[in-house]
Amino acid sequence: LDPIKSRVNALDIDVVCPTLLDALDMEYETLLTDVEYFHICLESETDLSHQIAQPPPSVGELRQLGTQLEHVFVEAENRAEHHHKVKRMMEAEEQAS
Repeated sequence: LDPIKSRVNALDIDVVCPTLLDALDMEYETLLTDVEYFHICLESETDLSHQIAQPPPSVGELRQLGTQLEHVFVEAENRAEHHHKVKRMMEAEEQAS
């Protein structure tokens, strides 16, 4: 671009425009290549961070989780049973009236 610096003005814009457009196209392609490279780097880093996982939970932690899951299941079961009882009571009420 140094050879055309002196010609970048309003009078000679038609002469330097193709050179400037070519330079911009080259810069655009270079930037796209850089973006693709950084995208690959980020994906690679993400994959690596998943491979370096935390150690497996201890037996105590697994037992605690099992107990929590059991409580959640029992609560859900109780809610479902309660919902079913209420539904039967409402149906009985509707039939009685």
